[in-house]
Amino acid sequence: MGDLVMSGAISKGVIHKMVDNVVNERDSAGKFHKRDAFLAALRQAGSPSAYLTLLAEQAGATRDQITYLRDKFYSTPNAWKADGKAVYPILRIGLIKALEEAGGTLLLDSYWLAAAGGKTTETIVCRSAAQVTRIFLTPPIPMPKAPRPKRHTDVPMWVVAPRSDARQKAGFETSDAIVRAVSGKVVTWQRREFP
Repeated sequence: MGDLVMSGAISKGVIHKMVDNVVNERDSAGKFHKRDAFLAALRQAGSPSAYLTLLAEQAGATRDQITYLRDKFYSTPNAWKADGKAVYPILRIGLIKALEEAGGTLLLDSYWLAAAGGKTTETIVCRSAAQVTRIFLTPPIPMPKAPRPKRHTDVPMWVVAPRSDARQKAGFETSDAIVRAVSGKVVTWQRREFP
């Protein structure tokens, strides 16, 4: 969330949103009518390139989005200097597990968490009575010094964190969040995403 916020930033992410949209799409009878086909293809997608093809064909990912994922997540070394080929099975098996837990009745809600100080990649799957939440946890991706593209759309995601700078007052914005409240040394940020 910019230079003035802890780097454990959570994001829905464009690709996670696309995957959620396709597997949560219902037909007129209320059945998840694309989930089974997506899951079957995912089970067969034994490589990052097969997964990227699946994202393009079933979720509508663009060529630029596919290139970004290939270069930043699944290359070796990837953006955080890890083995990108080792990252893919963690994402894939975690997504399969999340869809199995969701079955034919629960929604899937997916997020990416780039955790500060993180050294590992893992998928966390949490099931409740209403949905399955999937969190793809990675180390933070080092950001270039150039200005980051600004996210404009407020989303219902909040980060409550220690205040680390005097500029953090209600209305203060970074490239991906806005301060909504300050209470003593605690700041409540609202996340923003791309439209």
